[in-house]
Amino acid sequence: MNRLFLSLMVICALVCLIALAGAVAVGAAAQTDQIAFDSARSGNTDIFLLDAGRSMLARLTLGDTLDFSPAWSPSGQQLAYISLSPQRLESSLIVMNWDGSQRRAIASVHLNGIVNSALAWSPDGSQIAYTTSDGSGTQGVYLVDLEGSEPYRVTESRGNVFSPTWSPGGQLAFAWSPVANTEIYVFSPQLVEMLDSHTPDPAPQRITSSYYTDTAPAWSPDGEWIAFVSDRAGSSDVYLMRPDGNALHALTDTSDLDTNPTWSPDSSRLAFVSNRDGARTLYIMNADGSSVQRLLEAVSEDSRPAWRPGGPLS
Repeated sequence: MNRLFLSLMVICALVCLIALAGAVAVGAAAQTDQIAFDSARSGNTDIFLLDAGRSMLARLTLGDTLDFSPAWSPSGQQLAYISLSPQRLESSLIVMNWDGSQRRAIASVHLNGIVNSALAWSPDGSQIAYTTSDGSGTQGVYLVDLEGSEPYRVTESRGNVFSPTWSPGGQLAFAWSPVANTEIYVFSPQLVEMLDSHTPDPAPQRITSSYYTDTAPAWSPDGEWIAFVSDRAGSSDVYLMRPDGNALHALTDTSDLDTNPTWSPDSSRLAFVSNRDGARTLYIMNADGSSVQRLLEAVSEDSRPAWRPGGPLS
């Protein structure tokens, strides 16, 4: 009996260690601090879920496909992501439950050699914005209904568009390089009239202007701010601005790579990716750039975090 009890205790201890492997305890984290991200820490690019409040890490996708760019539904009960075949010949937009179950493909994605497609779920949960290329060879923003209806393009067939993000009121911000520089633009897809030339009307409004690269916008859940990434100070840092481009200021200022900002549900903090401690991994900070903390050991290449909205998982 004692041997059986001891064996059970050892098994329980091992399970706990596995659950905690790779996660760094963060005193400020709450139980609602669940962040999905993609990572190569499994030896393949997969979707992971970090519960920072309980220092637990779970792998949500398995197999030999490359799975990346997770995006939460507004309810926090589903995840969308891009899945690329091992031969990098086919890729799809996949929707699954938060625990990795009930996967289904709702659209094909053509990456045009650019493996940085980003997704964004509309505030009402009915559509997903994503970037894909078409016959013109450029990458644009498309919208697709969750029922899997035919996707349609809402940005011009000129230059490449990256990283769409929704405001709470239904506007879209994205990074666009119509000629040379990549800048942040905002427009309202509800007002888009699809013309034969696939040119949206009205035209997107540019809200950054520089000779550098501004990309990866992330609209705060309260609608007050847009975080984005820029190399305007000589390295890749996270910046903050109002939706009209005013009050622009830096949140990080290092010589390292800081990128992929994502907001906490209450708009008080941001998670982002940095290589300041070695390999790229996840960090959090307050919305004013203070109290930067690492969430995971810097042992692999982690990227594209998405902070889960709402309360505890159910």
